[in-house]
Amino acid sequence: MTRKIKNTDIKEKYKDLNEDEYRILSYSDEEGNLDYQKYVDKQTELNKRKLHLNGPSPQLIEQLSWFVNMEWYSVGHKPTMGLCHGTRNGSEQENFSKFLNIPVIGTDISYTAEQFPDTIQWDFHEVKEEWLGAVSFIFSNSLDHSYDPIKCLNAWMSCISSNGKIFLQRG
Repeated sequence: MTRKIKNTDIKEKYKDLNEDEYRILSYSDEEGNLDYQKYVDKQTELNKRKLHLNGPSPQLIEQLSWFVNMEWYSVGHKPTMGLCHGTRNGSEQENFSKFLNIPVIGTDISYTAEQFPDTIQWDFHEVKEEWLGAVSFIFSNSLDHSYDPIKCLNAWMSCISSNGKIFLQRG
């Protein structure tokens, strides 16, 4: 049986945050537990409204790709795989893959993810076993959509290989 996540536990974890800087949205059921389906539904609704918008500019992705290559060059080998979380229509992983010439997988919690190449429907709070310690970099501008950013970042850190990088863009 999976443990229910109490929104009070999440709020306690983030109680010292200044809400002008960061606010955790609550997706509670009647008993104060995380209503996961409510979270998925809200994120899917937002995704569908913004589906026509591309992610970061190709110029930004090119600069980050240069940085990724230089970092990996300094340790003597090429990056092998990247992840982009919360990609809507897949533009960021398409550009990373083009500039780095490596596979880059995008994730989005919305069912619309399956419409786009190299994109899977996936909750970025969770980890696929084959990602553990195997990802050269992770990019996201969607951390602000997390119901629990610490859980999310811990999951992402478990995927990063030695010398790997996480790039967060302010949403």
